[in-house]
Amino acid sequence: MNFFKKILFSSLAIAFISSISISEISAQPPEGSNKQNKEKMQERMTAYNAMLDSLGLTEQQREDVEFINTKYKAQMQQIRQNNEGDREAMRPKMMELRDKQNAELKEVFNEEQFAEYQKWQKENRSRRKGGPPKN
Repeated sequence: MNFFKKILFSSLAIAFISSISISEISAQPPEGSNKQNKEKMQERMTAYNAMLDSLGLTEQQREDVEFINTKYKAQMQQIRQNNEGDREAMRPKMMELRDKQNAELKEVFNEEQFAEYQKWQKENRSRRKGGPPKN
């Protein structure tokens, strides 16, 4: 009888350790994904800064744009945290914020700059979805 208890205990211990190992492995992001996300973010920031440079902004406009973007970035991060990554729940809130942000940016840009900015936004959204820009 003692032999069966040892086998049962050993089996339970192995099962417990295996379940912990599997849960730890599944909880980790795929190898390199964090690095890839950072690289993609860096690429987007480079493209964004190049777009801003191409608009020929004054120093004051550049400061205003940075202030507006910083303000809305914090609000968008809060929405992401509150909705725990649920894209469907976030979508209406994010779109509302983007509309408010664009309204403020429209006040900073002249008409030509704002038109170029909107064109860039449209192209950027299409690139992220993997398709050609929509007209």
